[in-house]
Amino acid sequence: MYNPFKIAIALCLLAVSVTAYGQEKVPLDAFASNPTFSGAKLSPSGEKIGFLTEKDNQTVMIALDTTSGESVLIPKFGDAELFDFFWANDEVLLLQYLLSHNQRYFGESVRETRSISYDLTNGKFEWLGAPQKEMGSNEHIMWGETVLHLLPDEPEQILMQFDEHNLGKPSVFKVNVRTGKRNRVKPGRRGIYSWFADFDGNIRYGYGSRNSTGSWVDSDEVAVIVEKNGSLTDITEMDWFKAHDDWFEYHAIEGFTENPDIIYISAPNKYDSNSIYTFNFRTGEIVDTVFEREDIGPGGFLRHPDTGNIIGVYYTADVTEYLYFDEEYAKLQRSLSAALKSQNVRISGKARHKELYLIYASTPTNPGDYYLYNRDTGQLQYIAPTHDGIYPEDMAPVKRINYKARDGQKIPAYLTLPQGRDKNLPTIILPHGGPYARDTMNWDYWAQFYANRGYAVIQPNFRGSTGYGKSFYEAGRKQWGGLMQDDVTDATYWMIENGYSDPDRICILGGSYGGYASLFAPIKEPDLYKCAVSINGVADIPMMRREDIRDFSKDNWIQDVGLEGHEPEFVSPYHRANEVNIPILLIAAVNDGRVPYDQSTRMHKKLKSLGKDSTYIEMADGDHWLMTKAAKTTMLTETEKFLEKHIGH
Repeated sequence: MYNPFKIAIALCLLAVSVTAYGQEKVPLDAFASNPTFSGAKLSPSGEKIGFLTEKDNQTVMIALDTTSGESVLIPKFGDAELFDFFWANDEVLLLQYLLSHNQRYFGESVRETRSISYDLTNGKFEWLGAPQKEMGSNEHIMWGETVLHLLPDEPEQILMQFDEHNLGKPSVFKVNVRTGKRNRVKPGRRGIYSWFADFDGNIRYGYGSRNSTGSWVDSDEVAVIVEKNGSLTDITEMDWFKAHDDWFEYHAIEGFTENPDIIYISAPNKYDSNSIYTFNFRTGEIVDTVFEREDIGPGGFLRHPDTGNIIGVYYTADVTEYLYFDEEYAKLQRSLSAALKSQNVRISGKARHKELYLIYASTPTNPGDYYLYNRDTGQLQYIAPTHDGIYPEDMAPVKRINYKARDGQKIPAYLTLPQGRDKNLPTIILPHGGPYARDTMNWDYWAQFYANRGYAVIQPNFRGSTGYGKSFYEAGRKQWGGLMQDDVTDATYWMIENGYSDPDRICILGGSYGGYASLFAPIKEPDLYKCAVSINGVADIPMMRREDIRDFSKDNWIQDVGLEGHEPEFVSPYHRANEVNIPILLIAAVNDGRVPYDQSTRMHKKLKSLGKDSTYIEMADGDHWLMTKAAKTTMLTETEKFLEKHIGH
């Protein structure tokens, strides 16, 4: 029987080495390992904890009995990838999978969500979608399989939406979690492709689009209120909407409050970001502002463990923080934050009929720990760390800094320094991927690994990064090799000017877009860097544009790839490879579904043909995001060797 607590946590049991400057060298395996205890959720009785871990290079789920200590490893479900789960009741789990599936309807392989129940009493799986076969075909047809409400008062049932025959009008069903039997509670309606349930699990709202051709592209929105008698009221025909017929362009409906006529929406604010409001869709009036900050927008929503209803919001200024709208949860969080000083506390679960809570707490030097908190007794019981072998006392300090770009714009960044050292260090410039993403101060295995090996690491949130307002984000559009690249360069000069970096020992390293920025850096700044590393990075921009634009889902993104006012070749590392004058390391996963690995292989061959110093390392798996331990191990091992050779001690 699998026992997640049979792990060696005593430092004396680990093979410990020391770096050249005296800092304890944490084993590479600790950084490369995926979480051993993550995504934990408490069962309705509070007697079991479910969590995700890794086994045989795959994400699996464990159900742990907190009283006996016994645990059950949920078996694999074919080749599907597990990404989330819920407790339907104490005996049945609802597992969320991604499955690659060939469908003649699309002419290619598609990724579909699967909702599978697993009965702990008999070990039986049940596919709750139960898709029917397309007429005249052996292929299963299913689209939009979504859990809408967990119906806590009916522990054998859940509310689901799916489109049985791929007709573009999903229906809503009440589904038995043990047998998969279902009853249609809301028939599909042409144009409605998302249904919303209110706090009590009643379908109250539908959203979609329409036009004369039936296409969803460039069509008008349609939104309906589902009345108590089942009839539909068209919101777009209401007087308030007619006065603001572009309302859906700027507002997003997120979920219901306890009042079925009042919803949560996100919408632009005066600070060039978004706020969260409560909104009455009968009157078209904002009721209250529940989240608004001048410096940051919302990141997502906190949901009740029983129902999935919205009870708060999370956001990231530097680290991820949690704000509860629900007064009881807010009060509990305040008391737990006081007890777990200097940690960010999230309430991950609650027993249905007792004051027992599952708590997650983290810091920039700690990827996270789980606790059980009994509110009646005041007892806080430690459960497990998310990452085995990572100890906060061994991690490097992280701080937020701001530097000025050459045009005076303030650029936020995160600086991670080896313990006890802050001057004249070998340095890694680490631009993030995306590029429309951001780095944070949350625990980062890349930055912490390299800092543990003695390198200063700076992670600039260059223009184009999300989280700093619309203007900051849009300033990076069509600026590949331009403004975004200059912001990264200016971070490098800031490190030198402030004495953190040895100017003769600086390497630029990144993945995805960060890999592109690393490859273009020595072309634009030929005397600044001593080496560059690209991991699953874009190298040939014209080729990327040609291939990516064929996929309609990526069309909008690819239009921004390049530099405004220039041909794609001008900012394409592959086309300017003759200008590269430093050693290059290219690492790519053959199953990368976002940036084809031949972007790296072709760049390597081009560099070698020009007599350049290039090394290519191929990973058999891991996809674009290095999802497997094997991929992480390869990446960290090869970059450690490369960095030591070119800018090491």
